[in-house]
Amino acid sequence: KMGKQIGWYIMKRKSGGDLSEVENKGIGDYIILNIYKDEAQMESGMDWDAISKKVYKGKMSTRTIQKKMETLGNPRKDTRTYTLKNIYYTKPGQANRGETVYIFPAEALNDEYEKYEMEVFRPMWEKMILEGSHKYWGFNKIIKRSDNAYQNLTHIIFNMTTGVDSKLKTDFAMRKAMDMG
Repeated sequence: KMGKQIGWYIMKRKSGGDLSEVENKGIGDYIILNIYKDEAQMESGMDWDAISKKVYKGKMSTRTIQKKMETLGNPRKDTRTYTLKNIYYTKPGQANRGETVYIFPAEALNDEYEKYEMEVFRPMWEKMILEGSHKYWGFNKIIKRSDNAYQNLTHIIFNMTTGVDSKLKTDFAMRKAMDMG
């Protein structure tokens, strides 16, 4: 409502995520996404103290709010941070509470990787969305990361299915392109 960001998601890992063969950093239990309309909005920052006082006014004492704010990071073992720049996302795609989101970290092996995703995989996902077997595909480039984050990753892809089996047929060329991908 304050125009500081356009979305916030917290997702619990159900399975997968073991990248130990690349870098042994352990597996995160949660992914938190802060969504901004642009870099300016992201860099404008948040006054979390002021926001928490406004939200909890009359529900919690100022001292209790202050104590909670001082211990925000305590339940975490560690936090790895990635700043993503969206390259493309399909619409609609709004995730709802309880839905499964598939997250694919990727490492570009050459300069044509983004073109490959956009020209081979994007049309496939868009056709699946139109037929109703898929809900969302989001292709993002990692533009910044914390020192403790996975350093080899270059992109993160978000996928959401609908639970409906796809009826799309893939030809030989598409199957080979998908195998290479």
